[in-house]
Parts: sequence; structure tokens; C-alpha cells
Amino acid sequence: MRMMDCMDPGPRSVRGCRPIIEGPVRRTGAIGPILSVYLRDPDGNLIEVSEQISA
Repeated sequence: MRMMDCMDPGPRSVRGCRPIIEGPVRRTGAIGPILSVYLRDPDGNLIEVSEQISA
């Protein structure tokens, strides 16, 4: 599955995870722009899922 499929503005959760906390948001990654979503795992840890995007 491509991360862009999970980052579609329509879905508000990712299978097996809690609802999306924030995102999708555009950020600057180590090698260029990324699109990120933030969610919590079942233990409550914050997770960032991101995908490199073209500038």
C-alpha cells in the first residue's frame, strides 16, 4: 500500500490504529518535502507516517 492511499484527506484513521491526530500536513524532511500524518498506536505512542513528495 502506498502511503498516499492512507493520507487521502477522506479517511480519518488507518487500519489497526487510532484516529489520525493531525494530517495530512506538508513538512520538510531530511532530503526534501514530505507529507505526514500523526496517529497513536494501541499503547498510546505517537507515530508519524510520512511519504516523500515532489517539490
